[in-house]
Amino acid sequence: MIMKSFCRYYLLLSSVSIVLFSCSNESGQLYRKKNFDSLIDVVSRNHTKELDGTEELIADSAFKEIFAHSSAYFHNVMSLLSKNEVDRRQAYFCVFAMQNLKLEDYIRLCNIYLQLYDNGKISEYTLERLVEGGFLKITIIQDNIDNPDVIIFLKKIQDDKKASKEFKKYIEDIAPNLARVPGQRQ
Repeated sequence: MIMKSFCRYYLLLSSVSIVLFSCSNESGQLYRKKNFDSLIDVVSRNHTKELDGTEELIADSAFKEIFAHSSAYFHNVMSLLSKNEVDRRQAYFCVFAMQNLKLEDYIRLCNIYLQLYDNGKISEYTLERLVEGGFLKITIIQDNIDNPDVIIFLKKIQDDKKASKEFKKYIEDIAPNLARVPGQRQ
């Protein structure tokens, strides 16, 4: 009896471990996650100068690995962004690498970036890239402009004293109904 219970427990634990420590791609194949720190370091070394355009990132195999499996590396990016000293270039690369996230996680990411911006750890330009999107024509915020969580996030930027008038104008342009949402300061 004890041995039977142990075997069931072992099988259950093994199954949970497989689910927790592996991810699958769209075709259902298991994805073997690579070391995030190594990948983001390679991206940083490969792009030491200012980017001519974000399209050059997709030619980078290390970047492509993170981008293709955004959800698998989401928690790594959140850890990277929660460090006391945030590497601005790596934070910038992560904006584009996380474009395949589900909306819920993307909004969580947006809120972390807004906190970093308010604390002076990233530039407004980086935050704008997150909101604007457009990397490989992916526009998560604009595609979900009526989602309540997106509206709340955009309202935070509108109310942010640090955000520039130009950035606030951009928010107003992509979400003209934002001013009419209850709770918005006039």
